[in-house]
Amino acid sequence: MKLFNIIIAIAFFSFCSCKKLSFLDAKPDMKLVTLNSLQDLQSLLDNDLVMNGSSGASRASLGLVPVLGEVGAGDWYLTQDVLDIIPSMYKNAYLWNDDIYDGTGNLASDWLFPYRAIFYANVALDGLKGVEVSSENINEYNNIKGSALFYRAYVFFHLAQVFSPTFDPQTADSDLGIPLRITSDSNEKIQRASLKKTYEKIIADLLESESYLPIVPAFKTRPSKPAVYALMAKTYLLMQQYDLAIKYANSCLSLHDKLLDYNEIDSTIRYPFSRFNDEVLFHSVLVTVNSFFRAGLPLIDSLLIDSYHINDLRKKLFFEKSPSGGSFFQGSYDGNKGAMFSGIATDEIYLIRAECYARKADMSSALKDLNHLLAKRWRKGTFVDITMENPSDLLTLIFSERRKELLMRGLRWSDLKRLNNEGANIVLTRNDKGTKYTLLPNSPAYNYLIPPAIIGFNPDMPQNRR
Repeated sequence: MKLFNIIIAIAFFSFCSCKKLSFLDAKPDMKLVTLNSLQDLQSLLDNDLVMNGSSGASRASLGLVPVLGEVGAGDWYLTQDVLDIIPSMYKNAYLWNDDIYDGTGNLASDWLFPYRAIFYANVALDGLKGVEVSSENINEYNNIKGSALFYRAYVFFHLAQVFSPTFDPQTADSDLGIPLRITSDSNEKIQRASLKKTYEKIIADLLESESYLPIVPAFKTRPSKPAVYALMAKTYLLMQQYDLAIKYANSCLSLHDKLLDYNEIDSTIRYPFSRFNDEVLFHSVLVTVNSFFRAGLPLIDSLLIDSYHINDLRKKLFFEKSPSGGSFFQGSYDGNKGAMFSGIATDEIYLIRAECYARKADMSSALKDLNHLLAKRWRKGTFVDITMENPSDLLTLIFSERRKELLMRGLRWSDLKRLNNEGANIVLTRNDKGTKYTLLPNSPAYNYLIPPAIIGFNPDMPQNRR
């Protein structure tokens, strides 16, 4: 714990310095702490509070994956009394205001926590350079290297969904991506990469990590080969490279294809899904928004709830009536009150593969995946296999099921961006004290501003436009 406390303190003060260093310049002072053993480096990456955002009964959930997209995605709403008391940054994000930071220079957990995990990954990768590899330590060395590369790619991926536009092959070379921090050296030049280079780096890190990682991790907070393949499938889906998305979805599911049968889940239990259940490939949680997830304050769109069939068990397992009216979400795969699972699970990979098959007009394969998933979600004996002949109709159904299955995992925001970019024309609206707010398709508001503090530390870094 002493090691962790020293590193966290160094990282925090380096991240938040207002005079000399931005957190993008952070590195540990090796006079204070030296990570000179594989045990030290593995322990660093096993700090699941930092690397996964894990929560527990004895500590607050801090999170890892940016929550700003989930706040703006429109699947849930806040009552006026709640909207009046939440932190202004998240209220502004909820209403899609231009400057969510209110000119405060707020560093924002949605930026700080992900880049803190990248910092840890880079410290581990740099630390490995001083380790002599032998037959006795090769497995431990490989797991550390593969894990650090995966963590970095995973966080780069999620930052790009919130702070950069959707990937469009026609514009990705000129669109702005994110700062790609790849060492713990404070002298590393920091600048925003293009969106194309951002995605290329995600892929490169994943390709390198694959050969180092085991098929079955010691813990689901650690990466594995199936998790690598799953993230490759997610990335290639967004890059519109559907053949490659299918390839890596196949690679993932050939190693881990388990789906929960929702008929076997106890619907009488509040928060019925267990953490690290059989579907989970890699565990992480969303950044916490002032604990209002924990309080069950977001209420789910009633039209969305009504879209579940009466025999669809998700309707009972996912939602609970709120004493104040409406329904809140209780279906997080974190299994903890108020912590929203944002990791990777096999249900998402089946839906990715089904979507890509449908896009290629391979109806048989797409329907096989979709029916296999839904049969595990409906009340036993009630589900009848879906049959369709039109790929466009099937895609529409898959998008609907994707929204219903992957609710509140932080995925809807990037789906809205990519689908609107394809012409879906999805318009979102909200109200605050009688004022109507609208988020139009392909609006610049889909790309959140980089925290002003970061631009202040790096004045040559271009800001997202408004």
